[in-house]
Parts: sequence; C-alpha cells; structure tokens
Amino acid sequence: MSTLGTTPYHRDALKEQLIAIAADRVDAGERDVSLREIARTAGVSTAAPYRHFSDRGDLLLHVAARGFDALTAALTAVPGEPADLAALATAYVEFARAFPGRYELMFSRPCAGSELVHESSARTMAAFVERAGLDGQDPSVALAYWSLVHGLTGLLAAGKVRALPGAPVAAVAGKDGDVREDAAVRAVIAAVVSVMRG
Repeated sequence: MSTLGTTPYHRDALKEQLIAIAADRVDAGERDVSLREIARTAGVSTAAPYRHFSDRGDLLLHVAARGFDALTAALTAVPGEPADLAALATAYVEFARAFPGRYELMFSRPCAGSELVHESSARTMAAFVERAGLDGQDPSVALAYWSLVHGLTGLLAAGKVRALPGAPVAAVAGKDGDVREDAAVRAVIAAVVSVMRG
C-alpha cells in the first residue's frame, strides 16, 4: 500500500504529481482525462485523487491555473528593464507551442468562471504589464497589447500568419518556408505598435 498522502508534505506532493500527469496528458491531446488513469499512472489508489479534487473538472481547473503560473514565470524570465515587447510576445508564443493542450485549456470556457484560474491569470496579466513597463498607463493600453499577443499566438498556432493579406512574408518565413515565430512576432508587433503610438 502506498504511503503517499500520509503526511501534509506527501499529500501536497501527490497533488502536484497528479496535476503534472494530467497536464502532460492534456498536452498530448487527450480530451477525456480520467482520474482513474491518472491515479494508476501515479501509482496510487483510484480514491486518492478525490482527496485533492472533487472531480475531473476540478483537476483540469488546477491544470489551467498551474499553466498560468508557468506562463507568468516565462514572462518574468524575459530580460530587460522593461523587457522588449517583442521578446515578451515571443516567450508567450513559445509557451503556447510547448504546451498546446494546457494553453487551450487555460482560455477555455469551463475555466472562465473559476476563481482559482482567474487569480492565476490575473498574476500573469500583472507580470506582463510590469515586464512591459506599462505600469501606471491606461489599463486599456495593456489590454490592447495583451490582445495583440494572444491573437497573434492563435494565428501562428493555426498557421495563418503567412496567409494574411500583405503580411511581410520574407520576415515571417524561414528558408524552408516554415513560419519563424520570433520573426513573425517582431514584424507584426512592430507594425501594430507603430500604429498605436501614432
């Protein structure tokens, strides 16, 4: 019989292990994450996950919240005071590409009403604002930048950037024809920021 969960330390460790297993499965494209299968992978009883999560949906909300925490860490790690907006956007895009399933989950409708996810996403937004040097500015400016980065991430994920009318193809496509995220982010953001700053 497993001794996991017999002390507060082990209980917390098991909770994080279950979240990590679920996150990996979500990123692998698994849509119907099963608490039973996750427990089996963790090597604990099928009842163990219910000591931490009320159901599958609750577990996925924790996956989404941890996803925002990881995105916050990625944005915070971008160098510069303030950080270059294009570098922040690149970090954002790279996170979405590295963790596609959980990124999609983070912004899904089931997560919209979760206070847990809301608090984590608010920390991400605050980190973005602070790292971009937007503190003290009209909040709508920060939201406009966030919308730009998030929208561009979606376009890149869908492979639509090079199909945009008038897109700077030479700047966004590599020699082999694949879209280069860093170049795409910098080219599009530079153009949009120029327009926004008038």
